[in-house]
Amino acid sequence: MDARLHFETGARAGEDVPLDAPEFSIGRSRDSGVVVADAKVSRAHAVLTERADTWVIEDLGSKNGTWVNGRRISGPTRLVHGDMVQLGDHRAAFVCPGERTEDPTLAGEDGGLGPDSFTERELRTLRLVAAGMSNKQVAEELLVSVRTVKATVTSLLEKLQVENRWGAIMTGIRLGLIEVPEAAKPPTP
Repeated sequence: MDARLHFETGARAGEDVPLDAPEFSIGRSRDSGVVVADAKVSRAHAVLTERADTWVIEDLGSKNGTWVNGRRISGPTRLVHGDMVQLGDHRAAFVCPGERTEDPTLAGEDGGLGPDSFTERELRTLRLVAAGMSNKQVAEELLVSVRTVKATVTSLLEKLQVENRWGAIMTGIRLGLIEVPEAAKPPTP
């Protein structure tokens, strides 16, 4: 996949950074794959990872956050061609020629969401939440921290454009991401 970041603002304005490795760290540190010399950017600010022919960005707990299309991200976030990534005073367009993108206004009420719109962790978390598990139980099942589960659930709520777990479960069922939990199925006569 021939992806790159095209910086539009900040000290790197006008520069293209090819994403020619499966993972890039972004930050002020000279050890970062993409160095951004900006006092508002943490030394280890974010990471870009290629997963199954798509790119995902994740904030690494930076003080000022990582923003995609004007929204602060709280978990792994899939990037599509044309997304705007903001770190400190630097704004960059994610450019991925040939990537199929859909105009959400033409893709139906769900904006074209499907299983490929979510990370494996998000889908597993949604299934476990639908099974009635608490954050602590999900964390134990996935061998991650409760904080990671909370961040993943927040990411799911944002992607699904719902306000709570119930909304995520119902939307997940409607989109075919998960099946109706056994406890919610009516008894068979």
